[in-house]
Amino acid sequence: MSDDKYDSKADIWSLGITAIEMACGKPPYANEPPLKVLLKVPTAAPPTLPDDAVDDFSEDFKDFIASCLVKSDKQR
Repeated sequence: MSDDKYDSKADIWSLGITAIEMACGKPPYANEPPLKVLLKVPTAAPPTLPDDAVDDFSEDFKDFIASCLVKSDKQR
């Protein structure tokens, strides 16, 4: 990954994470140690709205988050 260059696709991922944080009041994995989160992000499925909050938001908002948090940066 050291050859990868930073581009706007990283910002799009961050926007999705920020949208979840704004909607729920805390970022995904807020209750886990930061180092564990750093190791989890590359291998785990992308974060989503918590199950208990999913019905509180429109399909458009959920689709927006899902579009921002596509794992493959080429598809994001």
